[in-house]
Amino acid sequence: MKMKAPIETIRLSEIEKDMLSKIKRKTSIESWNVICRWALAAGLTSNPKYLSKSQEKLGAIEIRWETFAGRWSDMIIATIYAAHRNYCRNHSMLPVADFFQMTLARGIKIISKQASVYEFRAFAILIKSESIDLPVE
Repeated sequence: MKMKAPIETIRLSEIEKDMLSKIKRKTSIESWNVICRWALAAGLTSNPKYLSKSQEKLGAIEIRWETFAGRWSDMIIATIYAAHRNYCRNHSMLPVADFFQMTLARGIKIISKQASVYEFRAFAILIKSESIDLPVE
């Protein structure tokens, strides 16, 4: 059974686009979706006390869910729903799409603050090794 994505199209603000452009330049990673997957992971592991919704206009970058998630779609969806459930236990109820969008934005901010060129190079090496095939059932 295919899991339902929390959002069909990811929309990012101009500020988030600028941050992604900086990461893209420093890492030579060509795809927004690859950087965004890593940003989501950073956002999910940051354990925020609260998430805030951006007041910026969204739409500077639009990424379809299928492009963003790729072959890891079900795994990413399950992770998002589990994190959302955990977050909502301690905070007010928040739609899962908003939770996803805010977590991704938080992750983009986290990885864009990695100012050291050496940290970006290490990040790029890690991202480029993403092609390791995981067993799929």
